[in-house]
Amino acid sequence: MIPGMTLYSEERRIAALLSELIQKSGTALGSIEERLRWESGRLGALLDGTEGVSFELLLEVLPALDETPGDFFARLCGFEPGPQADPGSRPAPKSDHRFEESRKVVKAAIARRSAWKHEQTAD
Repeated sequence: MIPGMTLYSEERRIAALLSELIQKSGTALGSIEERLRWESGRLGALLDGTEGVSFELLLEVLPALDETPGDFFARLCGFEPGPQADPGSRPAPKSDHRFEESRKVVKAAIARRSAWKHEQTAD
């Protein structure tokens, strides 16, 4: 982690939920990294806060866990995701206020982290 860097509560919640989903999947971090073609240790760095969890990185990891962004963000906001008709199919696109609300929370967290990083490099 960068000295003096503090994770915002939303980032900690995102990393904690991602870690929980990985544990529930029973898949080793190295196996997920291989599937994503990431260098060894990168996923661990995301989970422990060494590397920030960007929206783009999160969207890369979720499919490797058979998780949809809508379900992930619903869980993040304290909602249980709805059941899928067929476990192997993607849910039909629909207006989901839970996803939109949680997306706003995540984007705000990412913006704060980017601003913090910018301040650190400007000093």
